Amino acid sequence: MKVLIGVVVSAVLLWLSLRDVDLGGAWAATQAMNGIYLIPYLVVLVVAILVRSARWQLLLWPVKRCSFWKLNNATLIGMMANNLLPARAGEFLRAYAGARMEGLPFSTCLATAVIDRVFDGLTASGIFIFALIAYPLPEVAKVAGYVATAIYLVTLGLLVALVEWPEATLRWAGLLLSRLPEHLAARAAGWLRAFVSGLGVFHRPKLLIGSIVLSIVVWFSYGLGLYFMWKAFDIHLPLTSAFIVLLILTIGLTLPSTPGFVGAMEAAIIGGLVYFGVDKTPAAAAAIVYHVTQFVPYTIAGFVVLYFERMSLAEIAHVPDEQAKLSRNDGLVPEPPRMSDPSDRDAEKKTPSRR
Repeated sequence: MKVLIGVVVSAVLLWLSLRDVDLGGAWAATQAMNGIYLIPYLVVLVVAILVRSARWQLLLWPVKRCSFWKLNNATLIGMMANNLLPARAGEFLRAYAGARMEGLPFSTCLATAVIDRVFDGLTASGIFIFALIAYPLPEVAKVAGYVATAIYLVTLGLLVALVEWPEATLRWAGLLLSRLPEHLAARAAGWLRAFVSGLGVFHRPKLLIGSIVLSIVVWFSYGLGLYFMWKAFDIHLPLTSAFIVLLILTIGLTLPSTPGFVGAMEAAIIGGLVYFGVDKTPAAAAAIVYHVTQFVPYTIAGFVVLYFERMSLAEIAHVPDEQAKLSRNDGLVPEPPRMSDPSDRDAEKKTPSRR
């Protein structure tokens, strides 16, 4: 049902966004675009993914000093999964891949992925506040911005409560979970306790500040990328306009849609550019090229990473089903497989048998 709803919403948004577009004119605008601006655009694209990986590394630092490149590979897998798999499983699968590559508990990696998204949301909320001050936003955008900001602030409050008052918070959570069936409540309570181990960054002010700074760099990179796309299509708008469109895009991507955000991305970018007075035809051309250049590089990079990490798309596609099963050890999601160590085998040989 979720997939069907996503397909319907994507189809409607795509139809609405391209309804009055001169497709021949859009193709001509694409052929005439100044490709030289795609070079800094792609550089910004690479910088954004590297900075996201560095931020995740900081968030995991209290737990383990993880390899930057392993986390970068896991991030690429997550972005590829968002492009190809339904239900926006990218963040979930990013946490799974990171846990597997670094030998960490899945719940810990997922906790840091949640914090990662909260930082993204709060940074987007900062852009929203700027937009409220600088531009007369449409009422729909205002309502969506207020709701999203409230959700992220509540989530942040829950995370802080888990860090500062873990036992009390878990007791309150236990009361709420007691309404669930007993086996589900036990699993959820145990998982929540393990989840707390991934919140160590809140006890490290320097790491926390560093993560916030990197969040700002990531979102500045996103806005700069849109601005270079404007330049490629000879759209004369100030840099601030790119951040307003980025805000509209962020809100638009929360709508149900197909994998890869087909329709939602086009509608948000075209709507944002039209809001600034850009003709719909060049706006559509810029939106489609932006979408393609977001989809193709990340998807190819994700497949390359899967190959070198000896994973498959079929494997990660079935991760949600596998993670839903009870673990033999703690009733939580299964831990990533532990790689055998030659020293362990040597120790086994030296250990006398009990018999």
